[in-house]
Amino acid sequence: MELVSVIMSTYRERPEWLREAIESVLNQTYHDIQFIVIVDDPTNIVLREIIEEYSHRDSRIEVIVNEQNLGLVGALNAGLKYCN
Repeated sequence: MELVSVIMSTYRERPEWLREAIESVLNQTYHDIQFIVIVDDPTNIVLREIIEEYSHRDSRIEVIVNEQNLGLVGALNAGLKYCN
């Protein structure tokens, strides 16, 4: 199987929505993925902790924390640099 990169940006979503989105990606039938999750609000400690919790349990997750908010398009474009 070929590796597929999945990029997701977070900003100020509700924690339960973030958990649901992460679990949805991780529970797909195709498992050969690289899951890049970008924190586009570096001050949002709650979302950052949730993402890091998942990344400790699943090595397919890479956490990227932007130094400042880039907006959705900017964050996703930044995530492209990490795709394999």
